[in-house]
Amino acid sequence: MIAWLVQSFDNRPGMFQGVPPSGLLTKAELSQLAGLKVDKRRREWLLGRWTAKWLVQAVVEAQTGRRVEMRDFRIRNTEDGVPQVVWERSDRPGLSLQISISHSGSYALCALQVGQANGLLGADIEPIEPRPAGFVDDYFVEAEANRLRMVEAGFPIDTLVTATWSAKEAALKALQLGLSVDTRSVSCLIRPLAGLSTGWRTYMVVPDLHRIPKSLPYLCGWWRAMGDYILTIVSANGQEPLSEKSLRRLFLTSALVYHSNPDRDTKSTVLSGGVL
Repeated sequence: MIAWLVQSFDNRPGMFQGVPPSGLLTKAELSQLAGLKVDKRRREWLLGRWTAKWLVQAVVEAQTGRRVEMRDFRIRNTEDGVPQVVWERSDRPGLSLQISISHSGSYALCALQVGQANGLLGADIEPIEPRPAGFVDDYFVEAEANRLRMVEAGFPIDTLVTATWSAKEAALKALQLGLSVDTRSVSCLIRPLAGLSTGWRTYMVVPDLHRIPKSLPYLCGWWRAMGDYILTIVSANGQEPLSEKSLRRLFLTSALVYHSNPDRDTKSTVLSGGVL
């Protein structure tokens, strides 16, 4: 399965000041936080760790029946910038977990899949906003630009452009390349349908083997609009993101507070996710 969670500073204002909640971080993570001197970086790093650890904790408990403490594991980036779950205790849960973290504004998104070791996973969150002139020509391949020309009446063009850009970022994260390569190294073909559903939609991910000359697995992509943001997830394991109904069951199973009402005040809740 692929579980996912969106969190914001709204229900943890202290974190916006760079102050970690008690019990969130390991000693190694506290040391890493102390080394982050730029306020924006500290805030994003903290929010990303908080979101990821809530999700790991919930999934482990739902899958094994065991409650792990957040300081029992840390989130460590590899040399390529890929986040990994590292257990601090010898009696670690018998699960292979892959995660991907993304930040935008006051929000963080974490996606998590349970599966084979070294599985590929990428996630991205982007605000829906107009892009500068020439953006599509500079960063999109012809097939993606053609999709923009196929937009049906009623489909906001900024949503499709943002979704395509976010889809490419998620795909390059899954391939563990990030923006170290030309964004035209992958094409992400999103269907420009009128109207926006509230659930996940699939999209095609097609690597350019001339720009990425190595053997690649088949990648599956999903995207959705959520408030004024786009969420995208790419995986190579063929599983799809959980629906919000399934997420509610997961968090209820783990005894964590979860809600999906965007109009509800989140400041008093322990955990909010699934919608912005």
